[in-house]
Amino acid sequence: MMNNKIMYDSFELLYVYIKKIDRCFEDTYFSFTNDYDIGYDYGNKRLKIVKKDFSVLTNFFSNKIKSINLIVGKNGCGKTTLFDLLGLMLNDRYDVFNLDYKDEISGWFALYKCGSTNEFYIEGFNPRLLFNPQELINAQMIKQLYGIHFYYDFETMTIYEKFFSNITTHARVPFLYYNQEIRNSSLFPQTNPKIIDRDDYSYLINRKYIKNGKLTHLYYLATNNYDFFKQIENESLAIVIRIKNESYYEDEGNFDLLFNSKVNNDEYLKLEIKDRYRYNLLKTEIYDIYHNVIKKNKEKHDKYLMELKNLEQFDTIINKINLICKITCKYLDTINGLGVSFGYYEFLDEICNKINQLTDKYINYSYSTEKSNIFSKINEVCEIKINLNDQFDQNVFNLLELYEMGNNGPSLIRDFKKVFKIHLNNNISEGELQLINTYSGIYYALTNEYKNQKSAIILLDEPDKSFHPMWISFFIDNLVKLVESIDNEMQYQFIISTHSPFMLSDVPKDYITCIDIVDHQRIVSKAKKSFASNYYDIIKDTFFLEDSVGMFAKRKINEMIEVINNIDNNINEKNIKRINDMISVIDDDYLKNILHSELNKKISNFNQKIALELERENLIKRINEISMKLGELND
Repeated sequence: MMNNKIMYDSFELLYVYIKKIDRCFEDTYFSFTNDYDIGYDYGNKRLKIVKKDFSVLTNFFSNKIKSINLIVGKNGCGKTTLFDLLGLMLNDRYDVFNLDYKDEISGWFALYKCGSTNEFYIEGFNPRLLFNPQELINAQMIKQLYGIHFYYDFETMTIYEKFFSNITTHARVPFLYYNQEIRNSSLFPQTNPKIIDRDDYSYLINRKYIKNGKLTHLYYLATNNYDFFKQIENESLAIVIRIKNESYYEDEGNFDLLFNSKVNNDEYLKLEIKDRYRYNLLKTEIYDIYHNVIKKNKEKHDKYLMELKNLEQFDTIINKINLICKITCKYLDTINGLGVSFGYYEFLDEICNKINQLTDKYINYSYSTEKSNIFSKINEVCEIKINLNDQFDQNVFNLLELYEMGNNGPSLIRDFKKVFKIHLNNNISEGELQLINTYSGIYYALTNEYKNQKSAIILLDEPDKSFHPMWISFFIDNLVKLVESIDNEMQYQFIISTHSPFMLSDVPKDYITCIDIVDHQRIVSKAKKSFASNYYDIIKDTFFLEDSVGMFAKRKINEMIEVINNIDNNINEKNIKRINDMISVIDDDYLKNILHSELNKKISNFNQKIALELERENLIKRINEISMKLGELND
């Protein structure tokens, strides 16, 4: 009898069939395995699973990677729809998809391998695609997403000993989903994220979202796996967190007098550096809350000033600033309409406590004031510099984690970005930062979410979206190195979507599924060119150019490709120079080099002298470009 638990030692997505959903696909299937031949007969509600004797592609990439599947297609073809269908949490799938149980031909299912040779699991919508009504537990099943575990008899090709999932069936099944719209990012904050991250407690396989752009993940990867980190970013990076207030406030009159009578600015000069930090942070918040919130509410304003006036004297400046900030935050909470303390002071206090636990090497501090008859200018700077080539420090990690909670937490925790300003010390591009954040998010998820499991499925929806073509071409290799650097015995299955051709050369064509749109219909097929193909052979397929460049540029590139393809012994030197000059206009060095290389190869078949002269001309142009850039840097 089957265990009422999924066997986590082997968990792999094999096959997806979509009969009909509210968008993109109809009567379409996707295969993600080379270990089984799988087919589905809609008319007979029959699932056919044939086990192959041997597949040379199993663990092709690494002993730790079961497979890497690519889903390739231009924007709008349905890649994200497929990934959302598979990777979203239960409630999010209900929100994103309009699942109509009244339509008997509406529905889909995904087939997973779990446990021993003939144990499987299916998730989907509308079980009538596979089962007769009398086989279901109740009529309610057709109205909701479902999960079914079963054995499969390969000889009779029938399902038996099935049971339906419930809330106790799953225990942290390893299923991770990365999508740039589903993230909790401190470096790239989103105003309206597509999905709010939360735990996925349901009767189906529990999903986890890979969070992208978190400082904690960046720090964790760099300090735990620096050898890998420096391969993708060889600059000496540091995270710099700065508290800085350079705000001009109109003379606050009674408030300034009251505050300075309670807290003498000269006293703080006697404080230790970390106590100065607390003083600076809390005073900044006190002035900010007073000026932007309390002062605008006359009733609360008068009451607040009276409460400050009646304060007793304290023995230390820290005790004074703590109490004034606590009172100020209390008024912030009540003015916001909560009626009770939300705990903003406690949050600020905890931030200060975390900083107090850091060693002094991380902290730099400066303070100055400027006063006039009209304005009071506060210049207070406290900088925390965290070098990413240092050893991992749990206290630093705890501070970054708390920082992110404030930066991405509820709106009632003020606008934390006004207090903390953060940057990386080197001037790296957004694309480079996205590259680092993508790998660090994946690494953190793989090393922290499922430590005790034996296998995991990871969906990555266009992780290369902001990458330079050269970075995309390294993505698979870096991903394999990243996985191999993790000290565990897990087996990973990656399913990655992309609309770029530059990832394909690293993946066997059996693992690449292309989605094309023909007459408004989605056509799904396996790739024709893939592993170890040269880039020219891949990009000359116009399928991969449609989203990469504008329409005119695409047409001109297609013209260049057509001319190169048709080069023969009759082509004259003038036409060769013309096509070479056209290629030189392309700004993307990666694409330009691919086309120049293919042009030279074709010409050398007929006239090696012209090919060498052309190569020399291009090298001279490149040297001149480099010299110009060096001159600009020296100016």
